[in-house]
Amino acid sequence: LNSSFPYKYNQGIVYNNAEKIQKFLSPHKPIYISNLISNGDFLSLEVANSHPAPVKIVKIYFNDELLDLNKIELREKAIIQSQILNPKKFRDKLHFQNINIPTDNIYSNNILKFEFSIPGINKIYTQENQINNFEINSVNKNKIIKSYDESNQILEKFIKSHDNTNNSIFIDEKLVVDKNLFISSDFSKIEFGPNTEIIFKDNANLIIETNLILLGNKDKPIKIISDGYSNSCIHIINAKEYVILNNVKFMNLSNCNYINSKFSLTGAVNIYGSKIKINNAYFDNNLSGDDYLNIVNSQFEIKNIYFSRTVADAFDIDFSNGLIKSMTCINCGTLDDNGDGLDISFSDVEIINYKFNQISDKALSIGEESIVYFINVEGEEANVCIAVKDGSNVYIKNFKVDQCNYDLAVYNKKDELAKKSILTVENFSKQPKVFVENNNIVKIGNKIVKTNIDDFLNLAYGQ
Repeated sequence: LNSSFPYKYNQGIVYNNAEKIQKFLSPHKPIYISNLISNGDFLSLEVANSHPAPVKIVKIYFNDELLDLNKIELREKAIIQSQILNPKKFRDKLHFQNINIPTDNIYSNNILKFEFSIPGINKIYTQENQINNFEINSVNKNKIIKSYDESNQILEKFIKSHDNTNNSIFIDEKLVVDKNLFISSDFSKIEFGPNTEIIFKDNANLIIETNLILLGNKDKPIKIISDGYSNSCIHIINAKEYVILNNVKFMNLSNCNYINSKFSLTGAVNIYGSKIKINNAYFDNNLSGDDYLNIVNSQFEIKNIYFSRTVADAFDIDFSNGLIKSMTCINCGTLDDNGDGLDISFSDVEIINYKFNQISDKALSIGEESIVYFINVEGEEANVCIAVKDGSNVYIKNFKVDQCNYDLAVYNKKDELAKKSILTVENFSKQPKVFVENNNIVKIGNKIVKTNIDDFLNLAYGQ
């Protein structure tokens, strides 16, 4: 046929398409895990399929123990019967399903391993996830707090009784917290006035499962401090209606490590599943952890938030949406030489006025299919000014940066989210240095920037 009907075609297109199909049918870590909870008898977590093809779970191992799939409870009966996680549609949010794994074999660091397949393909794939970040919602409180009664005794003089079902707590004085202090959902709210100063000692932590108000004055902010030898944190879980932080200073806090249990969190101030309003909040000099402030699965409105001298990331936003008006980050990630100013994943956020100076890694890290709109980004001295990755869509109006090794980087980090990102920049002080990988879409002013690098992670980090 070729001799009788000669036809020339670009073989590279065929090989490229074959490579794409093979990659599509060999997903890397398509099962995304979130919201881990433990009560000592079972591990509860939410899983989602980030791949555009369905994924069938064949086996699950937890710390090398093969689990009986018939005993694993899932929220939707259809999944129990088929053990198939539905595919993720383009631009849709991940669809999470809850799994309860019966196990008491839980440590500070755990390995959860999935064996899975794609229906129609006779091949088994393996995915391992390190599990070390437990949410403490619905946990066995005795594993976190030696004596629940001790918390009630500390709070007794602050309790305001409105009726038999609506007790609240009001504190407006110096409070030394030297044991884990738990504020349960039995209270309608806990409120702190402008005379409050909370001092943590002896690795104690504050755990709140109800509405929270921290109401300081601009000239007299509430101070929340850990003394120099205490690794202490704040953990707010599922506030019924609101978390309000007005004129508050956080100093010397650490990520949550509950000494008498196996639970830990990455952040020093952790807020889960809540409606949040913050105005004039200062976060200075955390002692340990991946994040100073971590917001997860929440809605928020933030005005005037400041971070300085953080060990790693200053502010981490996951699975949330909201508005930030004025954020400043100075000397962030420099203590561990590996941190970002603002890290956003799986979230929709609008940010007006973001300033940074001296960030050890990324001043802004936008990933995992986030949608972010910026007005006014200004700063200097970072490894990467802005990183956009893994199917995110970012718009920036007014961009003024200097002394960054890489001004703008658009690339793919996670194979399971290997989708094109879109970055648009309008009004910039100087022509930025742009690095574009894998046919991601970048528009700087009226210019389209084409792919100009094969592997940004290898260039910037040697990975």
